[in-house]
Amino acid sequence: MPIIVDTSVALKWALAEIHSANANALRRDVLHRREEIVAPTLLLYEATNTLYQAGRDGIVPWHSVAQGLEDILTVVRLRPPTITTAKQAVALARMTTQTYAYDTQFLALAERLNCDLWTADERFQRAMQRHGFAQVRTIKHVSPAVTSVLSPHIPPATPNCHLQNAEQSGTKHYAVNGTIRPDLFGLVIGEAEHAMADRAMQSVMFRATLFVK
Repeated sequence: MPIIVDTSVALKWALAEIHSANANALRRDVLHRREEIVAPTLLLYEATNTLYQAGRDGIVPWHSVAQGLEDILTVVRLRPPTITTAKQAVALARMTTQTYAYDTQFLALAERLNCDLWTADERFQRAMQRHGFAQVRTIKHVSPAVTSVLSPHIPPATPNCHLQNAEQSGTKHYAVNGTIRPDLFGLVIGEAEHAMADRAMQSVMFRATLFVK
């Protein structure tokens, strides 16, 4: 059975962020099981814009932007929108009182394929759970240090970063080998970033600072 991932998960494969190790563990597990990782084409537009802004702002080098897109598109099978899923996304957004109908595009596809939707957006996940959509799951509960939640027999994933929680001056910090960086997906909000506004607000509220190698 395939799984759906949203942009907040896919970007953690390309950028070192909080819960990147969890996202990598999920990806390794699904690929080990020879199952598909699927997403609507909206993911490509959101990921491209976020990575572009990261390169433009000097947060990552341009070759990392290109590599990040390749890393995502190598494993994610994009599904073009249909009138059916578009209508369902609108209906789901109305049902769950969402500000936008972007995130519900991913849920509509998960409903269509009868599979789980994985997200790093805990607020969205909680909102969907309250409305009975138990298939919306958060990568926070995928352990990067031990076997993943999907298949306990698989050896532990090897994360590409090591996250360490620290408290300094009342601000929560996330240490990944040493250098200060912002949580890219959390803090990048451009004019065309409506689809990511809710996720970004969550990260800003937590005042997360990211340290990357």
